[in-house]
Amino acid sequence: MDNVVVILGAGKGLGFALAEAFGKAGKFPIIVSKKQKELQEMTAALKQEAIRADYFVADATKSDQTAKMFEFSITKYGIPETFIYNVTDMSLDTLANLDPEKISKLFKANVIGAITATQQCAKLGDEIIHPKNILLTGGGAAIDPVPFAVSLSLTKAALRNYAFSLYDALKERNIYVGLLTIDDIQGLSDAMEPAQVAQVYVDAAHARKDREIIYPDRNIERTDILREILDLTNDPKKLADFLKIHPEIPAFLKENPEVLVKLFAQDTDYSVAIEKNPELKAILKKLL
Repeated sequence: MDNVVVILGAGKGLGFALAEAFGKAGKFPIIVSKKQKELQEMTAALKQEAIRADYFVADATKSDQTAKMFEFSITKYGIPETFIYNVTDMSLDTLANLDPEKISKLFKANVIGAITATQQCAKLGDEIIHPKNILLTGGGAAIDPVPFAVSLSLTKAALRNYAFSLYDALKERNIYVGLLTIDDIQGLSDAMEPAQVAQVYVDAAHARKDREIIYPDRNIERTDILREILDLTNDPKKLADFLKIHPEIPAFLKENPEVLVKLFAQDTDYSVAIEKNPELKAILKKLL
C-alpha cells in the first residue's frame, strides 16, 4: 500500500480532522497517540464515514514506541507516504514563573520527539521508489513569542529551526519536509475549524513545495489573541466550546491573574484591579 499516512499526536480535534481529510483524499490514515480508547472511538467514527483507517498506541516521547509505530505501519500496511508530527504540549507560563523542569518536559514533547520520529521516518525504504512527506505542526509563537506561553514559544522556535534544516537536508533524497505554522488558536475563528486546517496539510503533501506554510494568512489584521479569547465571554456557547478544547487556559489564568489585570487596569494589586473594574470581574466569573 503506497498511500499510508501516519499521524502522531491524533486527538479529537485537528488529529481526527487530519485523518478524515487524508482519508477522503484516498489515503489510509493510521492515527497514533497515548489514548487507546480515544483512538478506538476515532477509528470507528472514520469507518462510519467509509474511511479505512487503523490506530496504534504510542508515546511520542518514547523512541522505542515510535520505532514500533513505524514497524506496525510497514508490516501491516506498508511504508508511510506521509508522516505528520502533530504533538504539542500546550502548557502555559510566563517569564515570572518559568520552571526549568517544565521547559524540559515541553522540549521533549515538542522538539526531541519530532527529531527522533522524523529521523526514524527518513530511514524507511527507498525514497526513489517511495517518495515521502514529513509534515510538522508548528505555531505562530515561534515567530512572535507569546507572553503567556513562553516555554511553548521557545520550543516552537526550536522546532521551526529544525524543520528548516531538515527541509534542506532531505530534499535531494525525494523527502519533502513541510512546517505547518498554525498562527491562531482553534475555536477563535471559522478559519481555525479543524477541517479547514487539515485541508492545508493535504494540500501541502500534494504540492511538496514550501518549507513553511503559515496559516491563517498573516496579512489579515488581527487583535491580541488574549483579547479575542476574552471577547468569547459575550457568547456563552462559543465560550463553553472553546474552553472544552482548551481547558488549560482557565487554569492558567487562575494561577496568573496578573495577565488579565494588565488588559484592564494599571493597578498591580490584583484584588484592587478587580474591584475597580466590573468588566474584569464579570469576565473572571465566566472564565473561572
